Amino acid sequence: MRRLQAGACVLDFAFDIHTNLGLKCAGAKINGKPASIRDRLNTGDVVEIMSNKNQKPSQDWLNFVVSSKARAKIKQKIKEEESKRAVIGKELLERRMNNWKIEFNDDILYALIKQYKFKTASEFYSSLAMSEVDIVDVRNFLNSKSAQDASDSKESAVITTDRREVRSSSSDSDYLIIDERLNNVGFKLSKCCNPIHGDDVIGFVSVKDGIKIHRTSCPNASRLIENYPYRIHKVKWRENISGTNFITAIRVSAHEEGVINQKVLEVIGQFNVSLRFFSLNKLKDVFEARMQLAVPNNQLLDKLIFSLKKIKGIKSVSRVSNV
Repeated sequence: MRRLQAGACVLDFAFDIHTNLGLKCAGAKINGKPASIRDRLNTGDVVEIMSNKNQKPSQDWLNFVVSSKARAKIKQKIKEEESKRAVIGKELLERRMNNWKIEFNDDILYALIKQYKFKTASEFYSSLAMSEVDIVDVRNFLNSKSAQDASDSKESAVITTDRREVRSSSSDSDYLIIDERLNNVGFKLSKCCNPIHGDDVIGFVSVKDGIKIHRTSCPNASRLIENYPYRIHKVKWRENISGTNFITAIRVSAHEEGVINQKVLEVIGQFNVSLRFFSLNKLKDVFEARMQLAVPNNQLLDKLIFSLKKIKGIKSVSRVSNV
């Protein structure tokens, strides 16, 4: 027995049972009779869901589902699929431009986004992968317009995005979700700030490396938001990511070398954190250690830093971008 809101359809019912069943739902039987995924349900109906492993959500699904769960999961999956297509489209464009002996740079990317009236680079790449944008037309456009022309026309920006918008609270469906399948959807964690699970982050659609994830506090993120707002993608972490560790770094200073070599390393061991790199230097009358750690999330890192600060003889402990 399932309780659904008024007007619920077969697809709402499938998502209510399980997200994966909803995503693969291809039809149903209602009271023994064949039905489509959009057919409405009535009280007392007996429903048997039919699934298809090749089924994929489409934008049209949002026109007939009524439950918030179904809408959120459909939007999330559509964005994930768009991201995958964007990686394919980017690789296609890079190969063709290499054959055409045209340098692929930010000015050209901006010009293409503006020419085809897309809001983001990800949307443009995705449409290119699906042949909605003709690659021959792209070549003709690039041959007729120089990169300098594109640079001069930047004042008519495609879309305005600032830090407040990137960090605003929106529903999960407005974001691309980062989970343990990082490589499958073309994500790359930026080494300039080493984001870890739980950090406030943004996604930047790069020319060569897919969507690069930056901490919002990263100086490079501020520059990218200001200079390339049309290439910023809203991203957030999945609430629970299992079996994945992230690389981060901390700096510890103490008045005595033994405090770091013994007590600090002992506390790190108590947290079952993997120590990937360790260096210790003396700066005037203070010993400073830099450590690279593998941690599952920023909550554990915060607890570790808090515990290290309580050690007698410790002067300071802070997270740093790199060792």
